[in-house]
Amino acid sequence: MKQTGSALFMVIVLLALSAALLGATRRLLDQILSRTGDEQQYLYQTSQAFSALAWGSQQTWSGRTGWQCRQERAAGWRSCLYQTENSSALLRGESGTASVALYQWVRWKQESGRIAAVPHGWLDYCPLTEEERCNPDETTARF
Repeated sequence: MKQTGSALFMVIVLLALSAALLGATRRLLDQILSRTGDEQQYLYQTSQAFSALAWGSQQTWSGRTGWQCRQERAAGWRSCLYQTENSSALLRGESGTASVALYQWVRWKQESGRIAAVPHGWLDYCPLTEEERCNPDETTARF
């Protein structure tokens, strides 16, 4: 009878350890799925921001200094141009509200109102020294 009791005890211990292992594995898989979803969302927003940069580079912009923005309603992205007193400007592409924003230095051509990208000029952060100038919503003229 002693062997039957110890064998039963071992089976119960084995079942308890298996249940604990399955629970830990499930929690780990939940964390991995959450991280994968976050990464997928980030990659989607980044590709949308790149599309907004490309779309904004094809627009005709006015020569006024400061921020000016254009919204692409069908896709949901927005492009904004920050123009300085000279011909250099900063193009910002946003994937939507509360999302990823990418930047690219460009040159504004006065005769055509178009912009041309500066080689190696794209950034994933705002290069302006004053943080409040990085937000186009504070001083934006919308089209």
